[in-house]
Amino acid sequence: MAKLTATSIAIPDVAVDVVAGPVTEKIAYHDIKLDQVNEGKIGSLAVAGATISVASPQLPAPFEGTLGALTATNLDLGLYARMITQARTDANQELAPLYDTASFEGMQLKSGDMLSISVGKMSASGVKGRPFLTSIVDLQK
Repeated sequence: MAKLTATSIAIPDVAVDVVAGPVTEKIAYHDIKLDQVNEGKIGSLAVAGATISVASPQLPAPFEGTLGALTATNLDLGLYARMITQARTDANQELAPLYDTASFEGMQLKSGDMLSISVGKMSASGVKGRPFLTSIVDLQK
């Protein structure tokens, strides 16, 4: 990620499919805009919204839903990628800034007639992170 530098990046759609055992998750992000990208750090991120579907034989019906718009400032994409794909080697590794501010316009999730969830607007600031002791990739196995 350290080599990723651009004034602006626009991505119309990104589809992410994850299979973890019997669970299948599909997320489609729409209208992604990144501005002021410097060595993997994003000055401004905006995602217009997303759709999500999670299926599992243990669910009576798939989870399906929509995610509202998301914005973030000063996002460290390299740290985020490491948090998802790598385990930390030092149990005492310090937390590092992940992003300065973020806002999320909420989401709607439904699983047939069994479950309906609505989450309103959320915001956060000064968020720090580090990789887990076991990588998320390994946890999904």
